[in-house]
Amino acid sequence: MAPLVLTDYDFFKEIETYLKNEQEVEKTFEPVSTSEACDSFKKDYDFEKVINPEIICKKFKNLFNTLSSFKRNLQSSAYYDNDCRFINYWLNDKLRHDGINDSNYVKKFYDKLKEDNAFDKKKLLNDKIYDINYVDLKNLRVLYNLYDNLYKITAIIGNKPVSKSYTCAYYTSTCVEEYKEAKILCNDESSTFWGALNNFRDSYLSVKNDPNDEKGCHLNTSGKLPTDQEILSYRSIVLGGKRPWTKDKIRKLIKGGSNKNEWENQLIHSDIEKKKVHLDKDKYNIEYRSGGNL
Repeated sequence: MAPLVLTDYDFFKEIETYLKNEQEVEKTFEPVSTSEACDSFKKDYDFEKVINPEIICKKFKNLFNTLSSFKRNLQSSAYYDNDCRFINYWLNDKLRHDGINDSNYVKKFYDKLKEDNAFDKKKLLNDKIYDINYVDLKNLRVLYNLYDNLYKITAIIGNKPVSKSYTCAYYTSTCVEEYKEAKILCNDESSTFWGALNNFRDSYLSVKNDPNDEKGCHLNTSGKLPTDQEILSYRSIVLGGKRPWTKDKIRKLIKGGSNKNEWENQLIHSDIEKKKVHLDKDKYNIEYRSGGNL
């Protein structure tokens, strides 16, 4: 499981198409449809940790049939590499969503799927399906969620149907929070993930807000992404001290305060509360020991 390089994230350039492909698969999927090759997954001990592996198998095959290069059996297609990257991410995400991190787990799944001679007759997926490094997989999930929300923002601005009925402000604030969290935790500005986040930022900044912000996206105000300088400032607060800050604590800070001063105030308040708890415990222990010595 070699670390990903920046080109491995290139399928996000076509994410709108892939999201539509996924929606099509979900919309037309029939769980009762018969597929002996997929149904055999239910009885396979190797995949007992996976919920409904036969359904993942059927959806994987359906998704394969919706993607441009596979549908036309063309390895020479300009979309071929990204189609492979996307469907490999999709399978990793579905099979390993509950913390399953078995070595070669995805490859085992695909090797079993290949027993169906009617599937992928041109062998377009040979050597393209593999287990993604777990850290990289988590990063891909972050980016997928960011681009999914961005797709919904552009759909609302463009008066296109959106699958979930949240406000545009909800999607922009979610993007801001998740982007900020990802960049704070990614403390290597030379990493592939940092570069991929920058590519997302560029896509986000290229979206033109509707006149007078009639859709309520607030792209120029509360929906504005923080700059790298602001990210470094936030990071210095939570990661620059001696005490460790967990991902959950950082997430609470992001949701609770939008600027550096608010972050510092919350951290000071948190320290005060911790000291109170320790003082109360010390007081209790002193009283308990005193009482026990009477």
